[in-house]
Amino acid sequence: MKLHAAQEILAEVFGISLGEAEDMIKQRSRERTLWPERFSDDDIAL
Repeated sequence: MKLHAAQEILAEVFGISLGEAEDMIKQRSRERTLWPERFSDDDIAL
């Protein structure tokens, strides 16, 4: 349900179809890893 709402919002904001909004979300999730293979020193704040 939340995903569908996000698709509708993206479609309205960017003036695109729901299918294009779904593709945007899929592409973003492919580009972004949930857990990196390793952390750099910049990622660790002490």
